[in-house]
Amino acid sequence: IFHTSLSGLCWSALLFGVGSFLQLFVRPAYVRTASKTISGLPISACDSMAVALRRWKTMLAINLFEQFVFVVVPWSVLLAAAPALGRYWANGTATPITHLVLILTIGATGIAYLWLGCSFALSFPTAVLEGASWLKAIERSWRLSERNRGRVLFTWLIVAVAGRIADGVSRQSLYSLFRAVGSHWAYLHGFPIYLVYYSLAYTLALLLMAPIYPIALTLFYYDQRIRHEGYDIERMMEAAGLNAPEITPSVESPIASGAPQEGQA
Repeated sequence: IFHTSLSGLCWSALLFGVGSFLQLFVRPAYVRTASKTISGLPISACDSMAVALRRWKTMLAINLFEQFVFVVVPWSVLLAAAPALGRYWANGTATPITHLVLILTIGATGIAYLWLGCSFALSFPTAVLEGASWLKAIERSWRLSERNRGRVLFTWLIVAVAGRIADGVSRQSLYSLFRAVGSHWAYLHGFPIYLVYYSLAYTLALLLMAPIYPIALTLFYYDQRIRHEGYDIERMMEAAGLNAPEITPSVESPIASGAPQEGQA
């Protein structure tokens, strides 16, 4: 009842919108905090949020691009195929070929969704740590994610499964509570309690699991740069005062922070 009612759908849409907006600043802040922690440098939550707020236009552009790729495009494909397939079922002419086309359409859309998600996952770390524009960050993410998409997908799946488990535990505990107090009372007062309880449970689960994915992406970002761009050698040479060719402008340099400052001696 809660999920099919109009108020429930509106509340869910509101939570999704607010969460998506906050992610514009929370994800970059997590990335910067993780980078500073790797460097062994002091960092505060206010400093990380300040950096994200200063570059809000870039973060907004990346987020809009992600929403277009991961929401608009897949749903457009499915909605475009739905009328044609629906006519077959409505006319009673559905065939095994129709079922196969539907399965292939949904499967191909799902695979494309996951593949593109892994390809553009490093956009936020690139924008934050290199100071790149949103378009440059997306391009760099595509190249840095090569031979790394499997690890990104595995990390995302772990976080998603953990989130579903937390969501299921919250729903089951609420269901048990309603059964204990009686169906009539739950029918009259259940929805407001559901909104408050589920919002608190969802927020708590988000606070516990939200840092995992951005931190993992930050580690993947540095790992890919070290493996394929010689980032560690580049930063050590720069720290030593040598003229190493600069691959990309870098704002964060955890490797350089631990290198000897011979050039300044």
